[in-house]
Amino acid sequence: MNEMLKVDGFGEELQHLKSRLAEAEYTLRAIRSGEVDALVVETKEGEQVFTLAGAEHPYRLMIEMMNEGSAILAHNGTIFYCNQCFSAMVKTPLEKIIGGSIYQFIQPKEKKLFKTLIKEGVNSGGRQEIALRAGDGTSVPILLSASNFQSINAAGAICLVATDISEQKYSEESLKKSEKELRIKTQSLEEVNAALKVLLKRVEEGRRELEEKILSNIRELVSPYIDKLKTTALSEKQITLLTIAETNLDHIAASFLHNLKTKYLNLTHREIQIATLVKEGKSVKDIAETLNITAKTVEFHRNSLRTKLGLKNKRANLRSHLLTFL
Repeated sequence: MNEMLKVDGFGEELQHLKSRLAEAEYTLRAIRSGEVDALVVETKEGEQVFTLAGAEHPYRLMIEMMNEGSAILAHNGTIFYCNQCFSAMVKTPLEKIIGGSIYQFIQPKEKKLFKTLIKEGVNSGGRQEIALRAGDGTSVPILLSASNFQSINAAGAICLVATDISEQKYSEESLKKSEKELRIKTQSLEEVNAALKVLLKRVEEGRRELEEKILSNIRELVSPYIDKLKTTALSEKQITLLTIAETNLDHIAASFLHNLKTKYLNLTHREIQIATLVKEGKSVKDIAETLNITAKTVEFHRNSLRTKLGLKNKRANLRSHLLTFL
């Protein structure tokens, strides 16, 4: 009889324990999923439940609706609580976050920096840019603030506020990329400009050489024969035609002196003729014979050239000065 009573007593006690265990498991699941303002911490004595002191509904609602991720964790990194934004940030359900370690979401290379931030948070608060490791393995750049949180019983905790700066980082990278592309394009343009300058210089040198050659050919291959023709017996018609031919040749030669004429528009046609011959190295006598004028006339025009070119009372060589314009 006594044995039967003992068995019945054990059965009732067992049923009562099962009921309490089921209730405890339900409570723990609710706490882990964030349905109640409490937390579960694994200690040497087993799992312990902590409730948030003064966690009123409006405060909880504000935390849940804020755009920043928020989490509360123990000094060892155990997560007591986090909001939906933090859950979305690390791409992990709430029930897999609460009660776990924050270090599962910290990139290995960032752990040292994170530990330093936690120490700063305990003392006076701190802020750092850091990379989280989301549940799918992707890296999430955030601006993380840490501060001491004393509202959880007497245990103490760390409050984290995380701001996703992915768009900011993307913009910064895009800006760096654009700046790099701009530098490359600028460098390319500078190289093209340098090449164009070299090309233009060569074209200008080629033009001057061609003009010089044409002027030289006129004075050396044409003018001497015209001068000889002048000394022969010519009819009035022939003299007229020869004069026209000589004048046209002078005009052709003068057209190559556009640089000189542009700078010194007050030069006369005769002065341009003499300037051309001086540049070619002709002496006063040669110029006089070529133009069929006296040596004094040549000297007069040479002095006039020196005055108009700003060489009067200077030791500068007239021919050297004229060469700089062709």
